[in-house]
Amino acid sequence: MHHQPQLTLAQFNAQAMFQRNETQQLMETMFASEDHKFIHGKAREADVHGEEIKRKKALVKHNEARIQKRIEASEKRKVKAAQKAHRIAAITLEFDKEKINKHTGQNLKDHLLAFKQAGTCFKSLETAFEILSKLFQHWISCTAQSS
Repeated sequence: MHHQPQLTLAQFNAQAMFQRNETQQLMETMFASEDHKFIHGKAREADVHGEEIKRKKALVKHNEARIQKRIEASEKRKVKAAQKAHRIAAITLEFDKEKINKHTGQNLKDHLLAFKQAGTCFKSLETAFEILSKLFQHWISCTAQSS
């Protein structure tokens, strides 16, 4: 196809089969001038029906649908990220172990993200370890419930 890029897929396939089946020899030995005219008429008729144009339009429509689906997914991700950022920005940082230990699930994860975004370090490694172990235990209990 790189030798004749203007060819449609159907035309390329027809040429390939013409060469592979040695159709030229058959046409030279068996065809009369009326047969050649008939074959040329059929070829023009096939072009008139616009099968290739229909195929290309279907391809374009499919590609546009895929692009639209990607755009919608991207917009969904942006909205979800904005909601998450808003939710985390609304969190007030707590440094009391007792209050932190009362957080569970998504609230605890959001609290950790708020700490991270604020750039604060945990007051002690023990507090960070407690929070992470609580998150891990919550994750284990959630996976056990879903199984």
